[in-house]
Amino acid sequence: MKKKIALLAFLLCFASWTPAGGGELLVEQWQAWMASGQLAKDHLRYSQAISLYRKAEGVAEKFGSRDLRLAKTLYMLSSCYDMHCDRRRAIEAAERADRIYEAALQWQLKQPPVDDTTESDWHTAEPVLSIWLDSMENLNTLIGLYRFTRQYDKALELLNAKVAAVQGGSGVDPLMKAEALTIYNDWMAMVRKRSY
Repeated sequence: MKKKIALLAFLLCFASWTPAGGGELLVEQWQAWMASGQLAKDHLRYSQAISLYRKAEGVAEKFGSRDLRLAKTLYMLSSCYDMHCDRRRAIEAAERADRIYEAALQWQLKQPPVDDTTESDWHTAEPVLSIWLDSMENLNTLIGLYRFTRQYDKALELLNAKVAAVQGGSGVDPLMKAEALTIYNDWMAMVRKRSY
């Protein structure tokens, strides 16, 4: 196991020395660092996973500060920090990911709907749903971290902002809106109990 991760890390370092020839190489590097991080995480090697996800973060930063790959990387990093009991860094990474997801959702809601019903990739055909699902996964982690660290007011403030955004949002599918409000209200009820 360690040999596989070490070999993959060596190949990534070697690939990163090649001249910057475009985004395709960066995407491949990011995917490889993410896969290595996931492998380490799956084997409960959180320190190693954190190191690998930090490298993926460095590559993802090159895509732009609002890129969804950066948000996904930060979410994975947050979950590893949490498992490694570094709650401060876990919260910082999850908060940053949440800001990226929220900006992406707001931008995507302003775009014209996708008309291509033959598209087999639902991430492309339904970008709002895809972003929202990833966002909810990250938000669940963030609310859990706030509850664990007894930052109940911060959790409620964030959830109230999410509810207001959904209620005031135009272009949101009514079923998705109802589902989001149900989830947010359930989380708010848990937070109000002030227990973990």
